[in-house]
Amino acid sequence: MEICSREKPRNMQGQWVKVSCVDYKLGQFVHLHPKPIRDITYSQPRDLLLSVSLDSSVRIVERGIPSSTINCGVPLWSCSWDYLRSNEFYVGGVGGVICQYDVRNPTTYLQRLTVPDDLSPVVSLCSTEFGLLSCQLNSCRLWVGGRQWEPRPLPVEGPFMSLCYDNESHRALVSGRSSGAERSKLTLCKLKASMLSGEVLFDVEQTFSGSARSPTMSRSTWVKAPGASWVAAHSESESALYLHGLDGARTMTLPAAEPALDVCAAQLNGDTVLAALSASRLRLYKAVPTNS
Repeated sequence: MEICSREKPRNMQGQWVKVSCVDYKLGQFVHLHPKPIRDITYSQPRDLLLSVSLDSSVRIVERGIPSSTINCGVPLWSCSWDYLRSNEFYVGGVGGVICQYDVRNPTTYLQRLTVPDDLSPVVSLCSTEFGLLSCQLNSCRLWVGGRQWEPRPLPVEGPFMSLCYDNESHRALVSGRSSGAERSKLTLCKLKASMLSGEVLFDVEQTFSGSARSPTMSRSTWVKAPGASWVAAHSESESALYLHGLDGARTMTLPAAEPALDVCAAQLNGDTVLAALSASRLRLYKAVPTNS
């Protein structure tokens, strides 16, 4: 498989835009926040988009139309819809604050979670079947217990940039930031429930070396194609996007000169599309089958 690329200039200051993955044309612009958007997530069951921003607000977009605004009082970095309850979502922000909301009554939060030993921003949130995964600059945790949350640390060392989760393989991908002579790294953790105690166990499966420097907070992601899978992360020191092969897939390197703030992948009409978003440009990669 080969991957070809397309580019689109972008200014992401507080707005999102639709981009066609068929003809790569720009579509509708929707202004949501006066300050930069830090995270966006989609709820397929309810057809809702959720965005959070450094302006301390949450915006809910229903079928392309902004419908609700929630002011959380702290600059926000991350968000996630609840894995089981489609009406509920989580936002994370400065001071290590995590708030849980219900879209049916967004005027106040259901719960507010913090840990006293880490007040750094919550850069990633992922609601899973095992609980709520949270990643801060200095620590990663799994919150378990439902309505009475209890934090449990993940067996990885920071500092961190992001965390994402794959529901099919039950694996978490933790992106660590470079520090001193240490390069950035990706750590792959398997989550599973103990047959004896029912507690969630964490097994570190693989680690991948990354950039020699990482001044830009960059998110990594999962990439899947028929019969193959990768984890993708931007290397600022090499000006490249690395796809580390999993389960026998070969590792690939793609050109990406601009520091990527976020990387994501999707399956569209049978094609695998990978997107890398910088501060001013959206770079799209499309998998192309080869004869070899």
